[in-house]
Amino acid sequence: MEEVHSAEKIMEILLSMDTGNSTRDIRIPGKGEFKIILQKEDDSSNTAVIHGGETARGARTLPASELPRNPYL
Repeated sequence: MEEVHSAEKIMEILLSMDTGNSTRDIRIPGKGEFKIILQKEDDSSNTAVIHGGETARGARTLPASELPRNPYL
């Protein structure tokens, strides 16, 4: 059982799953134990995969510190 402390780690686990590696047991401290099961792989997925600050579609990603602030909030 793998202990997870961040949402990024959960995304790494989800992205590493495939039909041969379709179940994962994780533990989130303070929340409990979970079993993640990949039921069906989506071959027509059009989600952008982030690689070094660039997405698969070519758009640049910004860290939260560089996002413009809304002056009305």
